[in-house]
Amino acid sequence: MEVGYFSRWLTNFVVTDNLAQSVNDFGKFYVVAPNDPRLLNGGGYRISDLYDANPDVASRNNNLVTLASNYGNQ
Repeated sequence: MEVGYFSRWLTNFVVTDNLAQSVNDFGKFYVVAPNDPRLLNGGGYRISDLYDANPDVASRNNNLVTLASNYGNQ
């Protein structure tokens, strides 16, 4: 008889936080899905809550790499 037991714990996830940018440095935008029968409801709907870094701060960085648990749950 041969028995094996394997257990994997998915822990120690990391997150990279750019300390040089704040929430106000990002602009919100949306795109419109094309009309296509292969898309949900035939397309033509808005895909919103997308964010883009403003050009004047996009290249600034001061990255902090830390455990994801410092920011909440995975």
